[in-house]
Amino acid sequence: MERDCKIHFRQSDLEIEIEGDRDFVEAYFNKLLQRLQFGPSETEKSGNKALNHLLEEKQPSSHSDKVLLFGYYLEKYSGLECFCADDISRCYQETRIAGPRNINDLIRKLPREYVMEVGRKGKKKAWRLTREGMEYVETRKWRN
Repeated sequence: MERDCKIHFRQSDLEIEIEGDRDFVEAYFNKLLQRLQFGPSETEKSGNKALNHLLEEKQPSSHSDKVLLFGYYLEKYSGLECFCADDISRCYQETRIAGPRNINDLIRKLPREYVMEVGRKGKKKAWRLTREGMEYVETRKWRN
């Protein structure tokens, strides 16, 4: 076991001190920095790459197609069982694409064979792509 170690961290109004064996202090401090989001975690970096890769590959032009693609990404790559308008909004923000004014309305207007309402996620309506919706995104190339 390594000697005791101590880290003292101060950023603006936040002050943290961690003490213990070196491995514990380093691991805990790194987790804490990721949680406080002093830079994106490796998962977030790889997630952004996957989402941007999908956008480049499929090149959806309409907001409806982008919402379907974002839903596909959230379910297939982010591990969400369902998504809400806030999740789609985060995808727009992560990819630096201007989003539609009313994402909920846009999702409601998507074809029923592509998306289904599955209850609530917090206070928001929750949605899931249907099998046809997943196949639509997988097989479709919106721009040639």
